[in-house]
Amino acid sequence: MRRIIWFEHMYQPSWNFTKREGWDPKRMIDECYRPNALLMKRLGLKINMNITQTMFDFFKQNDAMDVLEIYKSLGAQIEYVGSTAHHILAIQRFKKVLPQEIRQQHAFIEHYFNQSPKVFFPPEMAIDQETEHLLKSLDYQGMIMSGGTPNFAGWETTGTFKGASGLMLFAHNGILSGQFAFPVNGFHSDHDLQLVLDKIESYQLPVMFAFDHESFGGYHNPHQLEMKRRFFEIAKEKGWEFVHFSDLLNEPVYGSLPTLQPTTWVGDFSKWDRMPDRNAAINAAMESMTPENELFVRKWILPSCHLHVDYATELFWDFVKAAA
Repeated sequence: MRRIIWFEHMYQPSWNFTKREGWDPKRMIDECYRPNALLMKRLGLKINMNITQTMFDFFKQNDAMDVLEIYKSLGAQIEYVGSTAHHILAIQRFKKVLPQEIRQQHAFIEHYFNQSPKVFFPPEMAIDQETEHLLKSLDYQGMIMSGGTPNFAGWETTGTFKGASGLMLFAHNGILSGQFAFPVNGFHSDHDLQLVLDKIESYQLPVMFAFDHESFGGYHNPHQLEMKRRFFEIAKEKGWEFVHFSDLLNEPVYGSLPTLQPTTWVGDFSKWDRMPDRNAAINAAMESMTPENELFVRKWILPSCHLHVDYATELFWDFVKAAA
């Protein structure tokens, strides 16, 4: 039986803006967030999610708390992972707030969804030895390795591994995930879907898909939400098992790791060297940051920075212009 770990990361309501259309939160809610929640309610499959406090505030501000209430009503069908309360680019300046942010998000999940996360997702943070030991000290049992290619994994790695601290490390299959996650791939044909299904058939170990939740529906590729639905329905017909991260915590691992080589997002802007416009935007936001506006910048502004510059929110660009 094929086993699938399906993980979605909901954190960036800004990913619906282009210079041609403007930013319309209601449209993003109606075309992305709400239909995705209703789809999961109808399918009844196990999935894993990260929903940050930023999203709670976003839905509250836009009178759309019904979206979160759908997920809440699904109970144990959804497993929530730990993360930071507000999306953090792994800039050394923010290192001091990580323990506080992690505890704050953990408390939010416990209070709102009545779950105590066991596995952690480091959004754009350094995936390194220090992060691993910090999570171990906070009683996490596993860490999701999406967002970078660590020294033990390639873009098509499957299975689970054991870190030096004892944490279980979950490597995502970046190739398969990309078939869904990026609209530039044009994943909208039966041929594309069949390629993914055939690839899964070739694996024996659990396959992890990891996505930005905002990839499905709305502004990008209008076919993606429909292809997601078809994928789930075909997988159900094939008898594939969708599992939570916690389902695998006590199972044998497929390799161990004495050291965790740092991967992307380890405290500098080197990733942006080939993207001067976005690099300038990040620097402008950082230079304008003060103790009074730091949380605002981390919560609403910086999540836009790692997207293509055209997807940055009006709020972000207004902020940068005002700070210039």
